[in-house]
Amino acid sequence: MAPAGQVLDPLQKWLLHETLSLIDTAKSKKGHFAAQHPLRCISHTIRDEASSVQPYRDGEQYMAVSYTWPGGWQRLYTSLQPSLVVRNGKRGLFEHVSMFTTVVFDFILATWPYDRLLFWVDHACINQEDEAEKAQQVAVMDRIYTQARMTIVLLEDIELTTEEFYTLNRMTIPKSSEERKRLLTLTRRVVSARWFERAWCSQEMILSHHTSFYLHRTDEPTKPITFPVATLVNWLNRTRIYEANIPSIPEPRGHIDYTRLQSTASSPYAWAYGVVHGMKCYNVYDKIALVQNLVRMPLESRLTLLPDSGGVDVHMADFNVAKVVNALAVQNGDYSLLQTGHTAGSAELQAEHGFSWAGIPTRGDIVSNAWHGRRQYEVDRDEDVALTSSGLRLSGLLAVVSRQVLWEVRREEDALHVTVDGDHRIIRPTWLRSGADDVAHNAGPNAYDREQPLSRLRDILYAIEAFDADHIWPTFMPADGNWITRGPNNGTRSEWHEPLKDRIWKEYNRPATVHRSTAQAVEFCHHGTVTTFREVTVDGGIAMVMTGNAPDVVGKQIFQPFVMRLKEFGSDRNACNVIVLQDADARGSGDVRRCAGHLRSFQLLPDSAKVETTTLR
Repeated sequence: MAPAGQVLDPLQKWLLHETLSLIDTAKSKKGHFAAQHPLRCISHTIRDEASSVQPYRDGEQYMAVSYTWPGGWQRLYTSLQPSLVVRNGKRGLFEHVSMFTTVVFDFILATWPYDRLLFWVDHACINQEDEAEKAQQVAVMDRIYTQARMTIVLLEDIELTTEEFYTLNRMTIPKSSEERKRLLTLTRRVVSARWFERAWCSQEMILSHHTSFYLHRTDEPTKPITFPVATLVNWLNRTRIYEANIPSIPEPRGHIDYTRLQSTASSPYAWAYGVVHGMKCYNVYDKIALVQNLVRMPLESRLTLLPDSGGVDVHMADFNVAKVVNALAVQNGDYSLLQTGHTAGSAELQAEHGFSWAGIPTRGDIVSNAWHGRRQYEVDRDEDVALTSSGLRLSGLLAVVSRQVLWEVRREEDALHVTVDGDHRIIRPTWLRSGADDVAHNAGPNAYDREQPLSRLRDILYAIEAFDADHIWPTFMPADGNWITRGPNNGTRSEWHEPLKDRIWKEYNRPATVHRSTAQAVEFCHHGTVTTFREVTVDGGIAMVMTGNAPDVVGKQIFQPFVMRLKEFGSDRNACNVIVLQDADARGSGDVRRCAGHLRSFQLLPDSAKVETTTLR
C-alpha cells in the first residue's frame, strides 16, 4: 500500500531527498497502535471437528505459528490438505491451516494439561481484506511473537524417518567418512526447508521466547518429528566443523520485556538488517518493517505505510530498502551500517547519488554487530551529525595515504602462495601447532585444523613470518592476552628481542578460545579461497592494516568520523572503518564530498590528524 500522496515508483531508484520524504510520509499516525497483541486467535480442541477463529482477550496465553505461505512450492503429505476452520461463523477449508498444522496442534494438546489451546496463524487471524488492520498488525509483529508462550515452526516440505532422526540426535562424533557424509546429508536436508529462506520466518524465531520445529515423519505421518531450536543449533555447529558452508541461523534473542523497553539496549541496525537482507520476501519493502521490529524501534517512530513491490523481487527495490534502512539508522543515532561500507555489495550502493556513505551488511559480522553507540564509540565528539537532502554531515579525522603494500595469501593443500607487492613465494610451514590442551572432539590435531577462521588466521601468521613483517604481526595476534595499542610503534616492543617466529609462537600457543574473536574479526579479509589486505602508511609514518572496496588509495585522503572511532579495543571491538574521499586536494570545512569507497581498519587514525567536518553525498 503506497502512502497517501506518495508517487515514488517502488521498482525504480530513489534519490536521497525522495527517500527522506518517504520516511516522513510513511511514519505511523498517533493512536495507530491501540492493539499491541493479536486481534484474533484460533481456538483448537481435539474434540472439535473444526478449529475456530475468535477474538483475542488481553492476557490469554497463545502459541504463535511460523510457516511459509502456500503457493509455488512443494509441500508434503498432509501439508497439501486444507483443514476445516470456522471464521466469522462460516465453516470452510483453509489452506493456510493445513491438515499437518492440525496434526501438530493435536500433538501438542496430547502432552498439555489443558483440553483447549489458542494458536495464532497470521493469515487466518488478520483480516486480509483490511489494509489498515494488516499494516497495524505487521507493525506489532515483534510483540505478537515475543508475547507468545511458544513459537511453532512448521517445515512442511521436509521429512525424516524415525531412524534418520535418531541418527542426527545420537551421532555426536562421526567415526568414519561414511558417518560424516550421512550426518552432513541429513543436516543439509533439514536446513533446505523453504522456511529458512524467508525473511519473516527468521524474525519470528529470533523474537520468540521458546521455539520448536515440526516436520513430517516418513514412517508415521500422524506423529510429527519435533525438536527445539537448541537442538538444531547443535546439529549445525557439529556439522560446520566438517563443512564450513553449512549455513548458520540467526541467534535467538529470547523474550523481550516491553515494559522496560526504553531502558533496554537496542540491537544495532547492521545486525538486524544483516539478518533479513539476503532473504526473500513477497513484498521486498517488508524488510523495512522487519528491521524496525528487530531493533525494537519505538512504535510511534515506525514506518507503516510502506510501498509494495507486488511480489517482484527486483534489484532496485532491494537497493531502495537499503537506502531507507541506512537513513533510518542515522536518524535514530545508530551508525553501525557505516561500519559495513567496505564490503563489495556496498560499492554499488555508494555509486547512488546521496548514498556514498551507506553500507550493505554482512551477516555474522562481529565488528558492525557489536556497535553500541556512546559506550564504545566517540559519538559525543560530533554533536552536530545530521542527515539532510545534501547528504550525511560528519566530523572526524583526516589523513593522507603516502604508501600501500598489497598482501595476498592463498592455500593450495600443504602449500601457501603468498604475494606481497609482486614478490611471490611458496612456503610450506608447519611450525605453528597448539598444545595438547587445545585438542578436542578428536576432529583434527587442534582447533586450528577444525575451524576454518582459525586455520586462515594461522596462514596469515605464516605469511607474516615468511616476510619478516615485524611491524604488522600484532594486528592479527593480541599480545600477552590483552588487545594491543595500535599506534605508531605497533608491534616493535623494546622488551622483545626474540626472532619474530618466537614472538608469534609465544602468543599463538594458547587455547584457541583466546584467538577466536580475532579470527572472526579478520574474516572480512577473506574472499573465497584468497585472503587479501593492505598495509597503508599515513601522515607521520604510521602503518595501518586495512582492506575494503577502494582500489589504489595512495595520495588519497582517508576520513574517520568520530561516530566510527572506537574508544578502546576489545574482543568484540577490534576494527572500524575509514572512508576514502574521492579526491585528495585540500578542501575547506563544510564542503560536500563523495567517497571513493570504504576500508575496514585494525587501527585508528592518530589523534594528531586534522579534524574535518564534511558532508558526504
